[in-house]
Amino acid sequence: MKNILLLLLIAVSLNAKIDFSKHIDEGVADVSLSVTNVASNDFLNLRERPSSKSKSLYHIPYDAKNLITHDRDIFKKIGKNIWVSVRLGFAEGFYNGWVKAKYLKLYEKFDASVAQDLLVVYPEFLNGVKTK
Repeated sequence: MKNILLLLLIAVSLNAKIDFSKHIDEGVADVSLSVTNVASNDFLNLRERPSSKSKSLYHIPYDAKNLITHDRDIFKKIGKNIWVSVRLGFAEGFYNGWVKAKYLKLYEKFDASVAQDLLVVYPEFLNGVKTK
């Protein structure tokens, strides 16, 4: 964890943008996402097209963790007011649609740290768990 904080400190001081997305397996097309920045008494609309005037296909709960995207530029879009194509999975099937990236965060395979305008995405193995 100290190494990550040091890396973030250096990156912020140099005003650098660091992207570890090259460490993603090329064979892996899915990026797991979860919902963020939605109030607990609200929901996120899954839209038919990338437009707020488009038909709402589904009301995604504020704490949903079952979204997938195939968008390889997702790391550049997270937290921004940009539309992202997602798949919302259920046991009985899925919905495909669009949501704003400002309501998404990375989930599971990757960790992310945000400081001002800097988004650092890194694989879990960089967390540095001590082993004997």
